[in-house]
Amino acid sequence: MKRSAVFVVSILGLAAVLVAVPAFADDVLYSNTDYLTDSFTGTSIMPGSVTQSFTLAQASTITSVDFSAVTDDQVTIIPICIPGPFGGENCVTGTPQYTPVDLNSVNWMITDSSSSPQSSGTAAGLSNSYADYDYIDGVTAYQETFSIPSQSFGAGTYNLQLSDAMAQSPDAFWELTGTSQYALKILGAANDLPNPGATPEPSSFLLLGSGLAGLMGLLRRKLNA
Repeated sequence: MKRSAVFVVSILGLAAVLVAVPAFADDVLYSNTDYLTDSFTGTSIMPGSVTQSFTLAQASTITSVDFSAVTDDQVTIIPICIPGPFGGENCVTGTPQYTPVDLNSVNWMITDSSSSPQSSGTAAGLSNSYADYDYIDGVTAYQETFSIPSQSFGAGTYNLQLSDAMAQSPDAFWELTGTSQYALKILGAANDLPNPGATPEPSSFLLLGSGLAGLMGLLRRKLNA
């Protein structure tokens, strides 16, 4: 292979390496749970509101929230009927049938230590990742995840409030952990570290383009020599 061809291949390989940006999951900035609490107890957020504090060890950008929710299953009781000896039917109460119910949406708000609102919104399209089921009480626990508009927060203590959840269920709870806190994970990236999953800024593309243009100019001079 000619040296010029090798040089072209090298440039294309370098460009591919520079353009490729690996995608990584967000870092866990705060967590008080592993979602294996199996408590099936909590406080109602349908209706009602529940607040859990969390601490950021350093300035960070929050991108998403995980929490554990418990919903009451829909109960259906179908009577069991058999023909009567003199016509008609004799019916008895059947076995209850429980159908798990997803959480549809929930309002959220982040406040600082003085309860001053910092960010808020309504989370729809929750993940409803199945976590566990209580056959005795007819309730289902879910690991819920929702994204929030990326926003920077300084180091310190904050509060997350969840309220007015919507579901086709008699009730929904924010589940308690074994340490009597509401199961919560805050995800994002520390501001003093590069965020591997972030979209490159326009200046990054300009720098990449300038570098490639310089390499192509060098190639052109070598080919014309």
